[in-house]
Amino acid sequence: MPIWEIKLQPLGGMLEQVDFTQWAQKIAAFEDALGDVLIVTGSLAEAEKHYRESLEIRRRLAVKDPSNAGWQRDLMYFYIKLPIYYSEFSLIKQRSGDLEDAILLSRKACKFFFISEQYERYQDELNWLNKNDANIKEFLNELGINPPVGYEDLPDM
Repeated sequence: MPIWEIKLQPLGGMLEQVDFTQWAQKIAAFEDALGDVLIVTGSLAEAEKHYRESLEIRRRLAVKDPSNAGWQRDLMYFYIKLPIYYSEFSLIKQRSGDLEDAILLSRKACKFFFISEQYERYQDELNWLNKNDANIKEFLNELGINPPVGYEDLPDM
């Protein structure tokens, strides 16, 4: 159970519940900042772990109170930030010759670009995947996305 959902019942029952949502928001920001530091040090897998934790906390907060514009903004910010990092990670992997990891990262970027309606960046990732991913049709089907114009008649690779 996340710390911000814990119900406290101290002596005498004076305090029935403490709202930990402000702490959760700070923890999410900390996880985000830690991910940024790890990127600079080249620890991409560790950075992703912290970004995902931050995203999950932000998602829970946004669901908990849909009327809280700050939490909705924080969640949307992350849906914009995360695919940019995935795309950058993919470029690093491409340059190092690790095509398998580059494809996985590019797929993650593509999903988030689509979800956050960053269609130009989505199209860029899709174009790269079209040239390098033998399973692009299956990937698009998994997303539930109809192939964009020009991708309907992709040859089987």
